[in-house]
Amino acid sequence: MAIKRGNRSSLSSDERGMSLALALIAIVVIGALVTGTFFAGRMEMVAGRNTIYTMQASEAAEAGLAAAFSPWNRDWNDDAVYLVGTNVVQPAVAIAPTKVRYTTTVRRLQAGTYLISSVGQKLDLNNNVLATRMLAKIAKLIPPGTINIDAAVTTKDEVTVGGDTNIDGHDTNPTGWNAGSCGPLQDAAGVRTSESVNINGNPVVDGAPPMLQHDSTVTNSTFQSPFYTFLAAKTTTVTDNNPPETTPTLTGAFCNKTNLYNWGEPRRGAGSVAQCQSYFPVVYYGDASGELRLEGGVGQGVLLVAGDLTMSGGFEFVGLIIVLGEVKVTGTGAKVTGGILSNNFYGDPSSFGGNSILRYSSCAIGAALTGASDAYPLGQRAWAQLNPR
Repeated sequence: MAIKRGNRSSLSSDERGMSLALALIAIVVIGALVTGTFFAGRMEMVAGRNTIYTMQASEAAEAGLAAAFSPWNRDWNDDAVYLVGTNVVQPAVAIAPTKVRYTTTVRRLQAGTYLISSVGQKLDLNNNVLATRMLAKIAKLIPPGTINIDAAVTTKDEVTVGGDTNIDGHDTNPTGWNAGSCGPLQDAAGVRTSESVNINGNPVVDGAPPMLQHDSTVTNSTFQSPFYTFLAAKTTTVTDNNPPETTPTLTGAFCNKTNLYNWGEPRRGAGSVAQCQSYFPVVYYGDASGELRLEGGVGQGVLLVAGDLTMSGGFEFVGLIIVLGEVKVTGTGAKVTGGILSNNFYGDPSSFGGNSILRYSSCAIGAALTGASDAYPLGQRAWAQLNPR
């Protein structure tokens, strides 16, 4: 049988329908390119947005660190409450209207150092967390200034000690205080002056030595340098020259630090206001031509008097007293544990009479300095990302 082969070449050369196939292939390729470009663009946009969120969270964490130091909360200085290893977590602070917030944690370390950590977060409109960053700094307590006190009482002019006054330079811890929180005892002089000490009546002046008279190292700067240094750290300003008895008070269950005449609680044990035992204010009376008269009451910390100071009525103070004018103790007298500096800048001598008790205490002075201290970051640090837990 004969086979016809005439149509074979015409079938193999027939290309009808290829345009549709090529068009479909082109559409698929172009679609893939568009999809890839869109995906890459979207990924770049998301990455950029996440970078912005991360930066905002980092800046919020930086804000938290700055807020921890400005101003420093001196309540954290109290090692009787905020023990080593204690975490103090502050409430979260929102920074409007950027939908970011920070949470600061203060952890007390050894030797007056702290670890300050801050977690910054970026939130969406529903307060869901979009980004989190954590930063930290090491800080150390630094007192307003250094002060060398070599006596229970230091004066620039002549000083008169009379009545039944007891001035003792032997280092003594305040009554009832935990000796473990105080350093080693270091005795000082009873009275130290650039002039002379006049004795009247039957006072007791003791120390190591009892008196340092005509001490040329006692100059105006001995008093004025620490006075103005601590003035920058004042917490309370008193304008009444004859204020009511100073006494610790509470607001609810907390020490009322807004009360001008709450100068802390130096007493310990039954009857004391425990919530105010860690409050060591820097109290300032600024009338240089006036006289601050304290008649009864208690207090602790640092007392700065630009004019004269008179104490009577059993007023009790633990810490450091710096007076640019004269100091007078009369009548029932006063009890001061720590140190007294009297500049006598206006020409009147200081006098201590009645049955006052003035004792040198390095522990009381140290507690007052610690209470007035602020914490500062230690040096500079490289940026580091920490994983919050």
